[in-house]
Amino acid sequence: PLHSCLVMTVKKNLLLIVIFIVTVLALFINKLTTPRVLSSNELLINGLFLYEKPKEISDFTFFTANGTEFKKSDLKGKTILVDAANGANYKITPMLLEELGAEVIRINCVPDGKFNHNPEPLPENITEICSEIKNGTFDFGVVVDPDADRLCLVDENGIPFGEEYTLVAAAEYVLSHNKGSSSCSNLSSSLALKKITEGYGGKHYSSAVGEINVVEKMKENNCLVGGEGNGGVIYPQTHYGRDSLIGLALIISLLGEKNISLSQLKKQLPEYHIFKQKMSYSKELSKVISTFKSLYPKDQTLQHLHHRQKGIHILPIYLVVLTFRFLMHQLWKVVHHN
Repeated sequence: PLHSCLVMTVKKNLLLIVIFIVTVLALFINKLTTPRVLSSNELLINGLFLYEKPKEISDFTFFTANGTEFKKSDLKGKTILVDAANGANYKITPMLLEELGAEVIRINCVPDGKFNHNPEPLPENITEICSEIKNGTFDFGVVVDPDADRLCLVDENGIPFGEEYTLVAAAEYVLSHNKGSSSCSNLSSSLALKKITEGYGGKHYSSAVGEINVVEKMKENNCLVGGEGNGGVIYPQTHYGRDSLIGLALIISLLGEKNISLSQLKKQLPEYHIFKQKMSYSKELSKVISTFKSLYPKDQTLQHLHHRQKGIHILPIYLVVLTFRFLMHQLWKVVHHN
């Protein structure tokens, strides 16, 4: 019968059939894991398509949500200082600025893997570039962290623009051209983005801390722009990831459109203050309780927990509340002192 012949054929050629199946699977897996080969004159970096030897500003093409191009700001006559922390953007950030006409002075742009300072672009870690700008003649400074997902600017006076305002400034440009669009930032960000978004008739969404949480919230609500208050800008028209180059392009476009300096731009943005401080915890809850007990002697719940260690399992949420109260108290002292 036909069935018997088929079975015999399979048995005789079983090894060949197995080899065929394994070969097909191997080719399929190789196809999935092999990166797409770009053309010889094309280079994909940080979501931007650049050409190896751009001759004009028009060679740089950026797209906004409505399909129009970014404003191609003319940076001729501008002198910009770039600190790449000897990281990934040591080449492309200066290249972008130079192709827009600026004279670029580089510091810490050697990709040797040795960070010249604490890689977080916080005011206390970027004193070198601030000092250089104060003692020189620059229009502004650009600082990126080693993996180039966070951007911090320094104004013409050597004053940090504030990593919190990187996202705010970038979003100002995007939302002003796309009124009614939504935005998103995490809970470790100020209310500045929310105020700008609502000012342009859009809705602002808050997410849990963490880039993936911001991205998921942005996708869920179709947000046009978002990011984190640490200098990370996410612009989905390029890709769903924090990108310093995208943030820089947006802010340059805003400065060119308004024809103002970075310090003048800062004055036009909503003014909010956020206090962030890292606290070490050695897993000794008794010391934590004692510390907060001395800070809030009238808090009956805390006093009860101090004397009843069995209640320790309900502490985490309560300690978060107390920590928030403590940090707000410290912030009030700073603001009041200034």
